[in-house]
Amino acid sequence: MSDSKTTRPEHLRSPAPAGGQEIPPGTRIGEYRVRALLSAGGFGTVYQVEHAALQRLAALKVMHAELAASPDAIVRFEREARAVNVIRHPNLVDIYDLGKLPDGRPYLVMELLEGIDLGSYVRSRGRLAPSEVRTILEQLCDAVAAAHAKGIIHRDIKAENVFLTEREGHRRVVLFDFGVAKLLEQEGQGTTTSTLRLGTPSCMAPEQISHGHVDARTDVYALGVLAFNLLTGELPFVDESTTRIQFLHLRAQRPRPSRRGARSNAALDAVVMRAMAVTPEQRYAGAAEFLAALCAAAETLAPERSRPGTVRAGDAIAVHIDVAVAPAALEAPDERLAADLLDVLPLAKRVLCEGGFAIGLEGSNAALFVRLLPSDEGEAGARKVAIEVARTLAAALAVRPLRDDRVEISLCLHAGRVVVAGDIVCGGELTRLATWLPDRGLGGLVGTEAALGGLDIETEAITGSELRRVPITTG
Repeated sequence: MSDSKTTRPEHLRSPAPAGGQEIPPGTRIGEYRVRALLSAGGFGTVYQVEHAALQRLAALKVMHAELAASPDAIVRFEREARAVNVIRHPNLVDIYDLGKLPDGRPYLVMELLEGIDLGSYVRSRGRLAPSEVRTILEQLCDAVAAAHAKGIIHRDIKAENVFLTEREGHRRVVLFDFGVAKLLEQEGQGTTTSTLRLGTPSCMAPEQISHGHVDARTDVYALGVLAFNLLTGELPFVDESTTRIQFLHLRAQRPRPSRRGARSNAALDAVVMRAMAVTPEQRYAGAAEFLAALCAAAETLAPERSRPGTVRAGDAIAVHIDVAVAPAALEAPDERLAADLLDVLPLAKRVLCEGGFAIGLEGSNAALFVRLLPSDEGEAGARKVAIEVARTLAAALAVRPLRDDRVEISLCLHAGRVVVAGDIVCGGELTRLATWLPDRGLGGLVGTEAALGGLDIETEAITGSELRRVPITTG
């Protein structure tokens, strides 16, 4: 989707590791061999790896080199493995190994999860039904209570640190990133100082902001913020200034979920607001008590019309569309260019959704559409039908009424596994765009062997690429 003219939106691509320290595929690290880059964040980079002997896939998390020079950062990184292994809970990610690379960067080898982080899920869905919030928090609070029973406070519970995956046909909620966890039996030791705040400002309890005492009620506060986030689709306090957000957590009146569009009532509002109380003494004592109150309040709501679908995995074919334009043209876009840019994705959505596709990911200049395939002998025929829908779209785009030649549109087909919850695409191979999209937009309609292989469809080879071009007839 990206070339020298434009780049993929951040949530539709895997960022490059900091400092250009990417580990190339094929590198052997302990008993594992690197297969692909999955993602990169401010603290570390995550790769897909495979056990050399057992052929078991896993995730390798490597700390950035600039952080590895800090003993405190290394302690926090290794604390994640210690905390998870101490707690041992089905709603925590399994960690298989811990070590250091030859250059000194520490790494963790952990369970490879297929699915979507809760933050992305909420952004794609908006506010969730109370029944779904309850099912998510039931598993999450159980894991948090287990951590508290071992004297471990997470201190950074937020939607981005919760993962939705599937196990035996049922949704599994996984809490991860214990890198800032506090082991209460070692209070006064370790890396925390009176001048260091650990956590995420938008979700931090007042005592974290003011360097106060941290205990189980600190995580209860974060669970209250998360419940508000899930019920309303937004955070209780939002501002461009981090200082302003911290001030609001310290001083402001807590908003009611029902006044932010949540399907809530006075009883459920009261539970969430008590969990977010300014002083710890006003909150619930622990995660289990908070969950019990939330479930009791949810029972007072009227029955819902529908409940969230079961998470399941299946075979699918995907169409990715990328709309690119030279940066120079965007500096002062005229009405014609602006009109064409605004028209392309709605046209693609209309054609593909009418052809049986669903939106998987959507950005300002790119989108992923997915269509499930049967698992029987009808798979090839269904794949061919889906490709014809993509050809119809490509032809329609070529003759669109508002066409501006400064806009370049690239369509790419790929087939693989996908994870869906009801009718919502929430993960799987097809959503890991960096593993199959070309590094630059090729224009027109192209496809991978997985999408085009074994079908009686005319294609053309592309020099220097394993992809093939699908010719388009505009009539």
